[in-house]
Amino acid sequence: MDDTVFAMEELEFFAETVKVTIQPVSKLPKLDLISGTYGAFHPLRNETVPLWLAILLRRANRCRIVTPAYLHPTFIDAAIAHERRPSSGFAPLPPHFWNVAKLFLEYAATDIGDEEAHEIRRKLLDLRQVRAAKMAAGIAQLDHVQLQMDHLLIDEIGSIKPVFKPGFDQLFVLNSYKSDLP
Repeated sequence: MDDTVFAMEELEFFAETVKVTIQPVSKLPKLDLISGTYGAFHPLRNETVPLWLAILLRRANRCRIVTPAYLHPTFIDAAIAHERRPSSGFAPLPPHFWNVAKLFLEYAATDIGDEEAHEIRRKLLDLRQVRAAKMAAGIAQLDHVQLQMDHLLIDEIGSIKPVFKPGFDQLFVLNSYKSDLP
């Protein structure tokens, strides 16, 4: 196994490349950037841009960030229901889900209103707790051959790796001693 553990800042950087939809509130010219060309922007016409650009424009009051479908309460409720079903795997979530949600709620909560932002935060907390409990249960059923947890996100893997890897290595060593016994 690779010993790389990404720092939260690095994971957040990767999340900022995720494409989101914005609604410009004023006219802006086309932006030719290294990562691509975006715009020209016209009021109330949706545009798809990387999250970092959406945040930059939002902080300058030049756009409103549209809530991604996977951050709507109904999607989160469905993911929670999936996680709570007995013997179901992890619910598939989009890449960088937790960091996109964090950044969206940090910079665009006013775009959706305090009440809905609070509801999304509460449901995200519930989802995180259910997934953490499922991860803990999966680790408890550790097998020396493999641990299969499909649909874990990179930051979830990063949170268990510092504890899991040494434990898994030790389990492998102990199992090799067991196979040497007559």
